[in-house]
Amino acid sequence: MYVKPDDRERLIAAIREAGLRDLFDEQPYDRRWIYRSHIHNVIVDIIWAMANLTAEVDDAWLNRGPILRVRGVEVRVLPPEELVWTKLYVLQRDRCDWPDILNILCSAAPSVDWAYLLERIADDAPLLSAVLAVFTWLCPGQSLNLPDWVRERLSLPKSDNPNLPMDRQRACKLDSRPWLRLIPEQPC
Repeated sequence: MYVKPDDRERLIAAIREAGLRDLFDEQPYDRRWIYRSHIHNVIVDIIWAMANLTAEVDDAWLNRGPILRVRGVEVRVLPPEELVWTKLYVLQRDRCDWPDILNILCSAAPSVDWAYLLERIADDAPLLSAVLAVFTWLCPGQSLNLPDWVRERLSLPKSDNPNLPMDRQRACKLDSRPWLRLIPEQPC
């Protein structure tokens, strides 16, 4: 759950009251940006900042996203721009969130507010360019959804060959596992 920093203590108290325990004793983590709790095999994270601590959750994270109905309850989810922004910096030896970004782009690239995302990313646009280059290589047909002005600004080439027959493209699809990793539909 993404929350504003001022709301984190209240949410942590509610999580504890619900019977979830801090995961820190079993798996230490950086408490400056996240509180990780668990009960049985379920982990619940409360996140109030980016993992690299360059930004905190603000109103835009919580008010710009679409509203979904889940089991009769309306839930606002994070907008794709905020998800891409926060996951862009998780590129470590033991963890990489770029496959999550590729999945977001596979499903939401046409609806991304690219001007807003580039404003949020600011000087880190080369990092976005890198993940978009991977997206263009992996999903040449779907990468056509990237606006030309974004390609130009980030110095991205057009798709490597969008006219390949579908059975020859490195088309992407979502894996059925809950952590949603990108897998090729067919061997390249």
